[in-house]
Amino acid sequence: MTTHPPARYPLFALLALTGALFLFAGVSGNSMSTQGSVAATPFADGERWCVLGDSITHAGSYHKDVELFYLTRYPEKSLTVFNCGIAGDDAPGALRRLEWDCLNNRPSVVSLMLGMNDVRGGLYASRPDATISEKRAEANAAYETNMLTLSSRLLASGARLILITPSPYDDTAVDSDASKFASNHPGQSEALRGYARKVEGWGTSLKVPVVDFNAPMTAIMEANQKTNASFTLIGKDRVHPGPVGHLVMAYEFLKAQGVNGTVASIGIDASNGKELCSSNCRISNIRAGSGGVSFSCLENSLPYPLTKEQLPALDLIPFTKDLNREILRVTGLPPGNYGLDIDRTRIRNYTAAQLEEGVNLATETNTPQSLQSAEVLSAMNRKWECADKIRTIVFNENFALPDAPRPLTNDVTTISRTYDEKLAAKKTTNPYFTRVHEHYTDFKSHEAEIRAQMDQSLETARRRAIPRTHDFTISKTP
Repeated sequence: MTTHPPARYPLFALLALTGALFLFAGVSGNSMSTQGSVAATPFADGERWCVLGDSITHAGSYHKDVELFYLTRYPEKSLTVFNCGIAGDDAPGALRRLEWDCLNNRPSVVSLMLGMNDVRGGLYASRPDATISEKRAEANAAYETNMLTLSSRLLASGARLILITPSPYDDTAVDSDASKFASNHPGQSEALRGYARKVEGWGTSLKVPVVDFNAPMTAIMEANQKTNASFTLIGKDRVHPGPVGHLVMAYEFLKAQGVNGTVASIGIDASNGKELCSSNCRISNIRAGSGGVSFSCLENSLPYPLTKEQLPALDLIPFTKDLNREILRVTGLPPGNYGLDIDRTRIRNYTAAQLEEGVNLATETNTPQSLQSAEVLSAMNRKWECADKIRTIVFNENFALPDAPRPLTNDVTTISRTYDEKLAAKKTTNPYFTRVHEHYTDFKSHEAEIRAQMDQSLETARRRAIPRTHDFTISKTP
């Protein structure tokens, strides 16, 4: 039994953890745009990426989706990803743990997404008055001060910085069943859009890349809520995106980086047995005959393995068209129907016209390439399960002893007792704090073993992602 929902599902909304404010003489992003910001670039071989954020990062999957994309699209690259999200955290909290939770991982690049807790949603749960307006202004100012301080310290560390606009709060979804959504905070979404504009401005001023999650996700929800008022990319708590929302976020991140959208492009002229214009693959042993053509192909990448929970995202974003193209094109075939076999397994029947236009094998789940991708995903799920346990340990220790020097010298019993005392003082009814503490002692006592299993699972995934040569046969069928 895990301490929080599976890797691809959101956590419950949490109260923001408070922390000391840090001052920074920086620039304001209120009225700036991203036109002057630096373009994001794909991760290079050997990169160490720390994903710094709150619960949307802690228990989210956008960074896992990106990690899986790199493993299947660029199997020759080594990318190490560190989940540095803490449920309920805000910018001052991230500052407090920055050194031991993020920079100690020696990152070459850090992405930073905060704001959902900094906005202090409770300020939008009641009718605005002069006092609330003042408190909102104070929250906005504190967000700017602490985010600029975070950015300054990250840049000073030598790591490249990627700023991410906060994902939206959904205050527009409605349903006849009032229990479908949590109580609403009208105006919190607009406040986060203001934060997004600040982030965009900081990208310009600091000359760092900005990836925008807020605007694309808001646009998708606005468009779909015109015909389905209860549509949302966010969970019932209006805060945490589900698997579909996280894939949208991963899509925006990958598109901003300008990654290669082609798994492979395989082209064969069956009339003369010649290779057409191909890319990201190596073709050999072409044999053409009156009944079709056969050849061998070593593709440099694997198709991205979508889960069942993610599939609805394909109706919202052009993920397949932009990022998951494994095109097989065969010209010169006489009119008729043809069966495609890969490694002696029938994949599907196509017409000569379809093959000449090109078919996307990435949409087929029974190809050897797709099955290999599923093996990679299986190993990564084990890696992420271990990583989630490590984050459970970090959450408990950060909650109990946020200001204590790291590494902690306190015994497990003392940390657990301190956690219980602070939880009692907090007087929260949020069940997450109790649930996440249930397995702390067990996970902590096996931390070394969990870390070893995490590393082993990653190595297994990397081995499974190594490209393999496959034999293709296109033969005429009745």
